[in-house]
Order: sequence, then structure tokens, then C-alpha cells
Amino acid sequence: MASYATYQDVGKRLNTVFTDETDQDMITSAIEEASAYIDAECRQAGVDPSTIDSGLLKIVAVDLVASWWQTLDVPAGATSVSKTVGDVSMSVSYNSTAQQSSRSPWFLSRQQRRLLGLSKPSFFTIQMVPDLPFSRL
Repeated sequence: MASYATYQDVGKRLNTVFTDETDQDMITSAIEEASAYIDAECRQAGVDPSTIDSGLLKIVAVDLVASWWQTLDVPAGATSVSKTVGDVSMSVSYNSTAQQSSRSPWFLSRQQRRLLGLSKPSFFTIQMVPDLPFSRL
């Protein structure tokens, strides 16, 4: 199994240059895990990952790792964090996928699943595109 991205790709997404070798190793390991997770999700949905455009796989892998990297300093279960230095203060709120990091850092959003072709468009609980082709009786 190959990784779908590099630490440089994640750096481009975050507008950061990772010069520390420890950070590079952490991100490279995270990319390998995220790539394996994407492969597992694809297989679970019945999609062969080799049939998906490598550019799309790269986008999703970079997105997963960049999100993980940005939430590394978030305490488990936190919904927001505030930091104050002098008279300047910053507050950040986290959504439910950021809170996933306490259990597993990998979570494919609905948009990412659609991008990879793992979910079909649906309206409420009615599936708009059937899983199986119609057969003639």
C-alpha cells in the first residue's frame, strides 16, 4: 500500500514548511495511516481504491492529515479553546469531527466520501441511485 501524499503536500495545504525532522516523521506516519484508512473505507464500500483518481486520493489524505495536525493540541473532548496574550485574545471552537481525535483521528466527512465515490446521493432515507442495476423480469 502506497501513501497518497507527502509531508510537503500537507505543508502546502497548511502554508507551512516542516523543517523539523520529528514533525516530518509524524506527518509521514499519519499520511500512511490515513492512506490505509482511506483504502479500508473504500473496500468496505465495495470500491477498489486503485480505480479512484490519484489526485482525489491525495486531496482526501492531505485533508485528513491537515485536520489532524491542526487539532493536535486540542484537549480530548474540548469544544473550544481560548488563548490570551496581553490585550489580544483568540478563541477557537471545534466541531464534532475535531472531537473524534480522542478516539480516532481519521473520519471521512460526507463530502470526502462523495468525492471518493463511496456514497450515493440520497434524499432523507430514499436512495436516489440504486446500488444494483435494474434487471428485466
